[in-house]
Amino acid sequence: MDHSDPVQVHIALCWVDEALPLDALSGAVAMLDAGELARLGRFRRARSKTLFAAAHGLLRAIVAECAETDPQRIDFGAGSHGKPSVELPDEARDVHVSLSHTDGLVAAAWTRVGPFGLDVQHAGRSRDLPGVAERVYTHHERSEMDGLGPPTSDAWTKRFYTLWATKEAWLKACGTGFSRSPQLAAVGFDGEPAITWLAPELDDDPGAWKLQSWWPGPDHAAAVAMRDAEPDLDVRIAWVEAREIASGVSVFRDGPAPRQLLW
Repeated sequence: MDHSDPVQVHIALCWVDEALPLDALSGAVAMLDAGELARLGRFRRARSKTLFAAAHGLLRAIVAECAETDPQRIDFGAGSHGKPSVELPDEARDVHVSLSHTDGLVAAAWTRVGPFGLDVQHAGRSRDLPGVAERVYTHHERSEMDGLGPPTSDAWTKRFYTLWATKEAWLKACGTGFSRSPQLAAVGFDGEPAITWLAPELDDDPGAWKLQSWWPGPDHAAAVAMRDAEPDLDVRIAWVEAREIASGVSVFRDGPAPRQLLW
């Protein structure tokens, strides 16, 4: 790749209505392998089954699209901390992937460049947000949040979920998930989101990381993190209808141009 070109990350987003039955995703379910079907069968809540089928079907669809192969010829693995990896047929081009789902929304993404992290969060969950912030955010991050207003304010709550999605995307990009403390990094929002500090024991350069965050809907935060994404991240977003996941996501190549976010 020409290093003057932005690094492209392609993201497919799909709203999953709470009332959507699993039967409506029969095409997505048909793409899953034996291991995924076994995991699907272990869920007790219908809602959990629907989100799982939509997320993993969407991931298969976008990887098949970008690698130009059949969805059922793709083998997915996972690292020691759950980060998904892809094994493709010999003739297919390598890709890196990330997957996330939350109440009402699933997201799957790919790039050809290198490991990265994607996360989406639903902001409607009832929880002790100040207590969670105390455990997972740094003192500086909490101070910035408190400067936005009390924890009951919209601005404070929006920063909480934006920060959560951004830090989880970073942890996914590191390949560790929450086995690594999110307090080992500080994220600032002076204009663009950026890692402003990393704990010395990580032996990493904060400036080597590129972060992007946005709200795809009024109740959902999303973020992407990648290391060494020079000079910029070019995030391309395509929306996919849940009932049409099995039809593929040719919007990335042949359909209307997906939304482009270039920072």
